[in-house]
Amino acid sequence: MSHLDRDAPQKEPSATVQQQNRPDIALSLSL
Repeated sequence: MSHLDRDAPQKEPSATVQQQNRPDIALSLSL
């Protein structure tokens, strides 16, 4: 999850959009 944490600040808005298209990502963030 380290790589996700690094991209989070740079792609914060994108992550939200991806969550809608990919529920799997939302689950990963929950974990």
